[in-house]
Amino acid sequence: MAVRVWGGLVAVLVSAALAAPSGAAPGPRVIEVDAAADVGDLGDVRLNDEVVAMATVEQGYWFAAADGGVFAFGDAGFHGSMGGVALNASIVGMASTASGEGYWLVAADGGVFAFGDAPFVGSIGDVGSSTPVIGVAPSPTGDGYALLDRNGTIWRFPDRTASGAAGEVTPAVAVLWSEQALDVVHADGTIVRREGAGPAPASPAVDGRVVTAAATPAGGLRLAVVPDRITIAAGGDVHGESRVARLLAAGGNPLEPVAAAMSAADFGIVNLETAVGSSGRAAAKRYTFRAAPELVYRLADAGVDVVSLANNHALDYGVAALFDTIDHARAAGLVVVGAGRDAAEAYAPALVETDGGTVAVVGLSQVLSPGWAATADRPGLASGHDRAASVAAVQHAAALADTVVVAVHWGRELDRCASPGQRDLARALVAAGADVILGHHPHVLQGIDRVDGAVVAYSLGNFVWYHSKLPSAETALVEVDVEGGEALGHRVVPAVIDASGRPVPVGEERGARIAGATAAYRPGAGVCPA
Repeated sequence: MAVRVWGGLVAVLVSAALAAPSGAAPGPRVIEVDAAADVGDLGDVRLNDEVVAMATVEQGYWFAAADGGVFAFGDAGFHGSMGGVALNASIVGMASTASGEGYWLVAADGGVFAFGDAPFVGSIGDVGSSTPVIGVAPSPTGDGYALLDRNGTIWRFPDRTASGAAGEVTPAVAVLWSEQALDVVHADGTIVRREGAGPAPASPAVDGRVVTAAATPAGGLRLAVVPDRITIAAGGDVHGESRVARLLAAGGNPLEPVAAAMSAADFGIVNLETAVGSSGRAAAKRYTFRAAPELVYRLADAGVDVVSLANNHALDYGVAALFDTIDHARAAGLVVVGAGRDAAEAYAPALVETDGGTVAVVGLSQVLSPGWAATADRPGLASGHDRAASVAAVQHAAALADTVVVAVHWGRELDRCASPGQRDLARALVAAGADVILGHHPHVLQGIDRVDGAVVAYSLGNFVWYHSKLPSAETALVEVDVEGGEALGHRVVPAVIDASGRPVPVGEERGARIAGATAAYRPGAGVCPA
């Protein structure tokens, strides 16, 4: 997990594959463009980290993952990797020598790692640049390389000369260098000439997203492509009280019945409606929730990647306990949204990298005790009552990502119909750029609607809970498909909370009734007002 700052707000990035190895997205498939026959790919292989680079020989190629792992196919020999080495920055590029008996791996900080017969001839550190590197290409002679940085500057080694700086090229996924020109390949397959005379090669049509590309020695091109479509799996309210605590203490996982479905998605999200740990004192309120740290580890084991703390129980045991909750969640590999040391951190989006692009997640709550809202100089939660701040957070997320998901705590308890306030805020968030809105707090399932193209699940109900009273015990895992930043639709996996507090998928008859409720209670569908 890494932290970056954009526009004064902190954004947390996490690889979905790293957060849930059991459900990691498969690797890319290879498209040959005027190149030799395919010799294999990683299309059915589950990886620990995403593939970011590729290098070729005529009858083979290598893939490199962000963690430095190297995968060889065909005549491409394995000459070593950075797997298991603690890197200062992720690998972003790979290039092969002219002989095909070696290769270089390049990290985002400009570090260069040589393997086989590849000579080390310099790195960004030698030229004093601090701009992140996004790609590498071997020189036409194969005895050196060119590094492309985010500002468009091309650094050639061993000459240590620079050229370009023709504008930011962050979307580029690969660099192609020939005797005549230097081109960059973008995620949609577009090839843009950065240096050299004449037009760039024709951009191939691709069905999916290009993650990397490489030229073959004979002048062909190979593209590594992954599907654009991703699936987001969402559950509602989760805590660790009473029977759930006993299940955890016995080594059980409260999400075990839905873990396969959650892990199969590109990323999973739930509302973590509890403090985690043992610090703090209970607030003076009717219900206060606190769970053992085992809860967040079991959530991660089940395929959850992101948890929202923007709810009316995250501060049940005070600010110190909130910080402990965040620390425990992060230690388990989860990313937290909706809470922080100040308003900037609380409203900051989590950026989840998937094979279908970047997904930004924002957490908001309209159910807050006095003093719980984060301010410029006070820790707390992202308040959904602050319309300007909420809209700005979503707009900021939309500027950083292909898809925006908002987890929002709102509505009235046990009300099956979304309130006018829920519907009004939903419209504002969609107008600001939200593609998927996942609601919670009513403790029952509410309708799932389309609002100007976005999927809005007004309430996902309880998910892991201390009682099984109806109608709260009827719940669902909701899967939303997104392609090219557009929400295509959703599926409902109906479940009932069992005697251990777990959501257990149900049979066809009861499942149809539970799923039908998410349509029947949609605003304007007949039961609930539009």
